[in-house]
Order: sequence, then structure tokens, then C-alpha cells
Amino acid sequence: MKRWLILEDGTYFEGEGFGGTSNVIGEIVLTADKVNQGIFRCRVKSDTKNPMISTLKKTVNQMLNSLEDKMIKLESTLNSYATDDFRPVLEIES
Repeated sequence: MKRWLILEDGTYFEGEGFGGTSNVIGEIVLTADKVNQGIFRCRVKSDTKNPMISTLKKTVNQMLNSLEDKMIKLESTLNSYATDDFRPVLEIES
């Protein structure tokens, strides 16, 4: 028996079983909300058999790793500047 997962925008997924797809999507939504609040140490931990959603999970986690690293470097540099230590340099990637 095929099951369908339909999102608000009309996107749908079909399969014999989603193997955690809705859990991963829900966790991505919750993680995005935490990032919106300024919490960068959160990651998507649930797994799914759906390769598209699995790739989304991996990409979101890689993005969060990169973002958290940049925020740590920014905070460290700004703390140095606050104490009149202007040796650290902010590198801006284009």
C-alpha cells in the first residue's frame, strides 16, 4: 500500500513507507526555528530511508556547522576588538 506525504506547498512524496521522513522534516522545521532564535548548536538527528530528505538533512547539518563556526570566529574577533586588540582579521568569503 502506497502512502503519501503532502506538504503545504503541494510538494508530495510517495512510497511504501517513509522510514522517518516526517520525523526528519519536522526536526528540520524545529531546527530552523531554533536558528531563527539565535541557537546555532542544534542539528537534525533523525534518519529516513527517503534519499531526497536524507540529502536535505545532511545539507542542513553542514550549513549549521559552517554557520556555527563563522559565528564563533565572529564573536572571538569582536571580543578582541572590544579590548582594543585589533590583530584578528575578519575574512569575508565571496
